[in-house]
Amino acid sequence: GTAHTAAMHAIASRHAAFGPTVRLVKRWLHCQLLSGIFPPQLVELLVAHLFSPAAPRPPGSALLGFLRALWLLETHDFDAEPLLVGLDDGISPEGRAAAQRAFESARGGEGGGAAIWIATDAAPSGSPWCAR
Repeated sequence: GTAHTAAMHAIASRHAAFGPTVRLVKRWLHCQLLSGIFPPQLVELLVAHLFSPAAPRPPGSALLGFLRALWLLETHDFDAEPLLVGLDDGISPEGRAAAQRAFESARGGEGGGAAIWIATDAAPSGSPWCAR
């Protein structure tokens, strides 16, 4: 929605490599025939994680951002923990706790919840664009 678009625009205005990184990751997913599985907003949130205030050092180029996005997809244990994306000032401890509770509730429910669970400071109970 509008809040997501505004948050992505804010990140893009702070980091020149954000937009090109998103486009490169989307293109790669399309070439791997995975674009139907990963909604565009989900890809934007995955890449936003790399540019969030919690990131140790945001990528300085689209290629580095792309490589870090692939590394994130490979190394993050999406089955065991949600991916927390602080879009503004990071996620508060209360937001982290709420995200963990929502994640555990979804994993314990029928179907086990989304394959990729992303929580943001604006949506600690999980992004509506999580892949199912």
